[in-house]
Amino acid sequence: MEDPVTRFYKCRKTCCEMLEDRGYIITAREKLENFAAFKELFEENEKLRSRMTIITSHKNDANNKIIVYFVDEVKKTGVKPLREYNKKIKD
Repeated sequence: MEDPVTRFYKCRKTCCEMLEDRGYIITAREKLENFAAFKELFEENEKLRSRMTIITSHKNDANNKIIVYFVDEVKKTGVKPLREYNKKIKD
């Protein structure tokens, strides 16, 4: 079975690729980030997935924004984490 950090790296990388394919702005750092750099950043963020959120705008419309949020609980995402994140956005 794959290491959870490796799986998360691949997941985040795939999200960035999908966003770019759909016309959203992805930074060069995110595009070129290798596993070692990702792992270092992830460890600096205390291995909290929620601190690895992606917030970006569309290339053709800066008002068209998207947020990709990763929950810290990897087994099951329920209503509670979504409510907490919704509250963070409103604050």
